[in-house]
Amino acid sequence: MDISVQQPESADSSLNLDLTSVHSLQRIDAMTGVIKSLNEARLQSRRLNIIPSLSEALLRFGPDSRSVQLADALKVITAQIADEDEDLEAVPPRAFRKDYIERKGVEKMNVAITDGSRRFLEGLAWGLIISEVSQHPQEAQVGGIPSVLQRVRGFLNIRFKEGGKWNSDLTVQSDLI
Repeated sequence: MDISVQQPESADSSLNLDLTSVHSLQRIDAMTGVIKSLNEARLQSRRLNIIPSLSEALLRFGPDSRSVQLADALKVITAQIADEDEDLEAVPPRAFRKDYIERKGVEKMNVAITDGSRRFLEGLAWGLIISEVSQHPQEAQVGGIPSVLQRVRGFLNIRFKEGGKWNSDLTVQSDLI
């Protein structure tokens, strides 16, 4: 791989690549492989699922915090554009160009972005709840086959109960707990 890419001399540069790091070179090579696969698929009139491919390439060589954040951002994009009822293969390239230029459907696009973001955050929160309840089953006190409500209650038990009593700085707003 050619590492003779010129580095910007300015300290204000927002993108600094350490081309002497093995980890950086492996990541660049993995991303280059994904882009080559994208070009090959395009030439063969096939569709490559680019976002999961990029996400997997980012995390392939060990998840550092920046890679995980970028992979999560790619998952947000996937959640925003993926709709179970819509066949993405049926949409031709540049199909929305005119609508974008004329600002048609902006409200629909905003709703789609908001719904996709909400779905992603709900999935992230649910994953955290499941993980916490699984790691601390005694404190969660869910028992049996837990329902959604029991898992959320168990999560709250883990986070806000100490010694069997609710934390004094917590105000319970409902009788659900």
